[in-house]
Amino acid sequence: MGKAVSLLNPKEDEIKKCVEIVEEEWGFGDKLLYIGCIEAMKNVKLRDIQEKDIKGPIRVFLINWGMMGIVLNRKDRKNWERKLLQVLREEKFCDKLERFRNLNLENANIDELKKEITDCYQEVRDIVGPTSASKVLHLICPNFFPLWDANIRKLVSQECKELGKGSIDDRAEGYYRFMKEVKDFLERYEKILSELSRKYGKPKLRVVDEFMWYVSRYR
Repeated sequence: MGKAVSLLNPKEDEIKKCVEIVEEEWGFGDKLLYIGCIEAMKNVKLRDIQEKDIKGPIRVFLINWGMMGIVLNRKDRKNWERKLLQVLREEKFCDKLERFRNLNLENANIDELKKEITDCYQEVRDIVGPTSASKVLHLICPNFFPLWDANIRKLVSQECKELGKGSIDDRAEGYYRFMKEVKDFLERYEKILSELSRKYGKPKLRVVDEFMWYVSRYR
């Protein structure tokens, strides 16, 4: 694509091109797994969540779509399904996530929600790790919690440092700062992201993730 594409400050045509490449290469599988799991999870009431929901859409989303099998099979992630079920059933945790389910990141005042956001992320991160934590939260609240992985974290951190904002790590404060960067991205590129979201039938946060995923690997 010529010179390196900025992750945080790209041109609109660069966003479009990157997303089109991802959709052309992997769009069919994404429709089956990503969209399928998102739709299945919409029907799950968190207060009534069952083991079958963990072994169904959540496990499929993490392992088959998110390719997190190696990480989740490590000794320090033992019994992650049981532990995650316990956390998701907690009344306070359910209440927070049900509230976030009704929010869109671009319209939310996340400064007022910082403690709730970081608490949710930290609880899930302690069980499944930073990348899987973002995936679990996104699966439940696909319009509020953005996705990230090690490559995206590294490049976002690098660009934030270059902009004088300091580096971003994978802890709760780092994820919150990443959410702020994504919120700003959603607001600045609202037109092209809405266009691509409609075209491919996906949440705008998934469109952002496709762009960032591609750039963080192939720029």
